Amino acid sequence: MPRAFAIARRAAACAVVTVTATPLAAQQFPTKPPAPLPVTAAQMPPFQSTVLPSGLRVLVVPNAKLPVLSMTLAFQAGSVHDPAGKEGLAEMVAGLLSKGAGSREADAVAAAIEGVGGTFAATAGTDFMTATVSILSENAALGFELLADAVARPKFAEKEIELNRTQALSALRLARSQPAQIASEAFARELFGQHPYGRHASPESVKGITRADVVDYHARMIRPGGALLVLAGDITLAKARAMATTAFAGWTGAAPAAATPVAMPERTATEIVLVHRPGSVQSNVIVGNRTWLPADPRNFAAV
Repeated sequence: MPRAFAIARRAAACAVVTVTATPLAAQQFPTKPPAPLPVTAAQMPPFQSTVLPSGLRVLVVPNAKLPVLSMTLAFQAGSVHDPAGKEGLAEMVAGLLSKGAGSREADAVAAAIEGVGGTFAATAGTDFMTATVSILSENAALGFELLADAVARPKFAEKEIELNRTQALSALRLARSQPAQIASEAFARELFGQHPYGRHASPESVKGITRADVVDYHARMIRPGGALLVLAGDITLAKARAMATTAFAGWTGAAPAAATPVAMPERTATEIVLVHRPGSVQSNVIVGNRTWLPADPRNFAAV
């Protein structure tokens, strides 16, 4: 706290000096925006790809400069596929993938990856779910094993589900105390209406998720068909294919069905939505509108 105060005080002092030295009326503010810089194409590293018999696509970006390997397995399985009233299900499934799989309980999974100085995490966004392993290339076989067990052979133990639920409820309470989160959720509801983009997890929806819901979501959405495994680092395409074939043996399933389209409200005029939060000392303002869906090629250019 003293450090933050000192920084703030110095910043305020600088502001006072600036204003005193140059009266506001004498300052020359720009009247036109700066000219845009030239747009150049992004230079993507060369990559190679193959498709396993299961339908899993493997993309390799070889780079042997360092003895490390990054592994990311992505699915079209985000919160957009949460059933109504079960919002938060995709996040719970993702959170449980590293909490026991194959022959390992949760503690054994953590010990295995941490014992070789690696990391393992899984997250769910709106449209996609990803499981990521970072590891030394000499331990690549272990990385493939942990990743394959997590997505193909998760345990979904009841005690881990309840622990995840407790953590999710705590995170929701914290988020709902933040004005920015309240504004973001209100914005999404007004902009997207009944479309899944407009829905968010709530304490009620998280409490209503059962183990059967978790197992069903995993069976429907976490499949090799339509999934993409991206490997970057010290590995060749031939080695990646051989290791992936061994690790993911027995994992089958066609790509899941696309989410049923839900119409979004048409926005043809300016709309202002006010959200009252008693006790707030400042405002959060969000301005925006719909553009295009995530699969549109323009999305990557815009990002």
